[in-house]
Amino acid sequence: MRTPRNFPGNFRLGGTSLRNRLVSGALLVIFVLLLMFAGFVYFAGRTLLIDNSLRSLEAVASIQQARIESFVRAGEDSLALVATRARLRTELARMGEGDSSESIQAIESVLVASSEVAPNIEAILIFDEEARRVVEYPDSARSIAVPIEYVRAGLSALQSGLIVEGVGGDPLHLLVGPIELDGEVLGAVVVGQSTDLLLQLVRDHSGLGETGETILAQPNESGAQYIAPLRFDEEATFSPVNTAITQLPMTDAIAGIESGASDGVDYRGADVFAVTRHIDSTGWGIVVKQDRAEVLEPLDDFALLSLGVLAVALVAAYFLAARTAEWIFAPVGRLKQTVVAIASGRRDVRAETDRADELGDLAASFNEMTDQIDSMTLELERRVAERTLELEEKNEQLAQLMEEKETWLAGVSHEVRSPLTAMIGFLDLVNQSGDALDTDERAEMLETVSRQADDVLNLIEDLLASARVEAGTLNVASVRCDLAAQVRQVVEGVAATTRVEIDLEGDGVLAEADPARVRQIIRNLLTNADRYGGPNVEVQMSRVDGVARVYVRDNGKGVPEADRAEIFEAYGQSMSSRKVDGSVGLGLHVSQQLARLMGGDLSYDYVDGWSIFSLVLPEHFENQGAPEGSRSKDLAPAH
Repeated sequence: MRTPRNFPGNFRLGGTSLRNRLVSGALLVIFVLLLMFAGFVYFAGRTLLIDNSLRSLEAVASIQQARIESFVRAGEDSLALVATRARLRTELARMGEGDSSESIQAIESVLVASSEVAPNIEAILIFDEEARRVVEYPDSARSIAVPIEYVRAGLSALQSGLIVEGVGGDPLHLLVGPIELDGEVLGAVVVGQSTDLLLQLVRDHSGLGETGETILAQPNESGAQYIAPLRFDEEATFSPVNTAITQLPMTDAIAGIESGASDGVDYRGADVFAVTRHIDSTGWGIVVKQDRAEVLEPLDDFALLSLGVLAVALVAAYFLAARTAEWIFAPVGRLKQTVVAIASGRRDVRAETDRADELGDLAASFNEMTDQIDSMTLELERRVAERTLELEEKNEQLAQLMEEKETWLAGVSHEVRSPLTAMIGFLDLVNQSGDALDTDERAEMLETVSRQADDVLNLIEDLLASARVEAGTLNVASVRCDLAAQVRQVVEGVAATTRVEIDLEGDGVLAEADPARVRQIIRNLLTNADRYGGPNVEVQMSRVDGVARVYVRDNGKGVPEADRAEIFEAYGQSMSSRKVDGSVGLGLHVSQQLARLMGGDLSYDYVDGWSIFSLVLPEHFENQGAPEGSRSKDLAPAH
């Protein structure tokens, strides 16, 4: 095949010919000039974008700071309105002189009138000079937890920096100040200011794009906590600020450092531009931030455009230089053109062999070599296709394993986090309430914590057992095991936490097994019956023909027939129609594996409205003789 003589594709960058050097030099000069220009524009634009972003964030931060300070001042004005009521001070002074019922009624009327004048007040609480509650308005204000230290500080000076959880669960701004008469402190007034306006300010993302937001936090004993929802976490109110994140702007804001930074990291771990502000009267920290990726997005678009322009310019320069070189250096061999065509992927091209000289011999040799390369290429493509198919299959298997791993990790995380959250909550309540809880309430809470700890311990025991079974490192004992004693021990441990009645039947059944693993299996079966089963649970034990059996039955709706084949698979519960949030789906799988390691088995059946799990273990004979079929009668599951 003849290729046009002016075809520029026979250029090879870095070649030694004069033509190639001319084209290479032209391309290099153009590339360097364009690259320098694009780099200058890129970095200049980057600096401009960062400066403009920080100025914009500083403007928004100043506006938000002024708005929040205005909100705080409004609360302070409302507090002053109440604290300066003459009748309130008079009645509070008279309370210690005799019957205080009339004074309390008078104070209540003053609080009602004050709340009508200041509609932003949701609650008013009056404390005496000993920081003891005297009057609350309205009645629901009794449930508002006001730290005693906060009240005591308010007896001497105005305190306005505390956001707490209100009656309805929404944030409530508490301000406290002294009530004085003739220079004497009579007590303190606590005003609960609605935070609706504050939340509107925080949720106002004007000028902050798609990722910007205003973050508000207050200091506490453990560091700091958010006191308003976050744009990407509406449930963040009262959650702790993760000060372990390095370069977290809120750390500076709480510390009173007001600055702007282009290298901050927010609560999501995302790189942000941030400006910090501090409210001196409250100690609150304000962070106004925007994701770095969004701010620099126009620069990324410019970079892509520059690359496109650079590529087009290089292509145009290449063709221009190649045409010029073609005009200057006319002789271009057809063999070289053929080589270029083949190198570009055209396998049907062959060199012309119409010459009888050395060039004709060279062309013939080249064609022979090309045929050999075609054969080798086809064979290589075949092998690559086979290997690609194998890799695709392995990738599918790997993707399935990763999906199962993620599902398992999510289940385990939720299963462990739920009881731990409950434990922490109850322990914090016990710790914070102090003597406010009586002995029974404290005992009930600590018992709940103990039960949650047992749930976590049982889950970890199942996880460890499963891992050791899969690794082949789990050893089980084979000793005399009284099944009735093991079952009773488990039932006594779970009786206080289960919602069902458990009936036991059978005694004197001995098995060759590991008592600890038997208890683990029985506990998993009873927990399964408690979660999924009916109100009646029965445990029966029997022995027959050298086999010891334990039946755990409940009258629940049972496992759908389509799912029964999967209930003993690892994490199979998540695919079952019996799915319950927080369950890992590992208990039945571990129980069956443990039963088989002890020479037995665990199976499931549903008969006449009863779900039946049957644990089978080798029977223990005291005389080690052969088992007899008439040794005892097998207890058939009752219906």
